[in-house]
Amino acid sequence: DAKHELDGIPLQRYFEAPNALPERAVYCYGRDGFDMARRGDVKYYLSHDGEAEMLFDISTDHGEWNNLAGQEAWKTAQESLKDRLKAIRKKPPVTKNEP
Repeated sequence: DAKHELDGIPLQRYFEAPNALPERAVYCYGRDGFDMARRGDVKYYLSHDGEAEMLFDISTDHGEWNNLAGQEAWKTAQESLKDRLKAIRKKPPVTKNEP
């Protein structure tokens, strides 16, 4: 049993219709120094040390070349995803019971 309740949904549903659940975010732990949260077409990256941020609108920037982090027009999206990512990081890890 997991140590806490998971609030997730199967990823297949999200990727079949990413805008169908606009309030939901997808989280990915990054081994290369950044974690990622995505909500709809907006992807947010936060470095493990919390010093670097990147934000991309993948509807217009598929290659993630234009970092929107820090731009006033994207401030609400950036802060919302940052808060969500920090909340996810605070949750205890899910472990399996060993036989």
